[in-house]
Amino acid sequence: MNDVKNPIIIDQNYCDQDNPCKEQKSAVQISNVLFKNIKGTSASEVAIKLDSSKTRPCQGIKMQAINLVGENGHQAFMIAWKKAMRISNVFYKNIKGTSASEVAVNFDCSRTHPCKGIIMQDIQFVGEEGNSVEASCKNVELTKIGKNLPSCSRVN
Repeated sequence: MNDVKNPIIIDQNYCDQDNPCKEQKSAVQISNVLFKNIKGTSASEVAIKLDSSKTRPCQGIKMQAINLVGENGHQAFMIAWKKAMRISNVFYKNIKGTSASEVAVNFDCSRTHPCKGIIMQDIQFVGEEGNSVEASCKNVELTKIGKNLPSCSRVN
């Protein structure tokens, strides 16, 4: 992929109107999808967006060997998990880069479907000018191995 807007996207709540739509209730069930060996540059800040329906949440979404970089060489591996997405058994290993935002690691998981089995091993992000960055971890079961910067100081 070269300078692609929204390189990886599943949006069960898509709205093609100028005004915001209500959450979609009749989404198609999406299951057993594998994203594998995807590399290149992302033109958008969120390189991976998974916006799942509350009534028919995505299941069995797997990602292997994903390497997406932002326009200026910044890591664009930001993920927007939304609504009822059930995230489990994800292993982040040896990821280093520069974050364009103050929050480089963001797990904003649902209370009803918390993220489980998340493992972070040797993750290192810095800000654009070498500044420290933050991590936000809500409703996540997280295991940390090795040196992880930023690190979730509090997992709730």
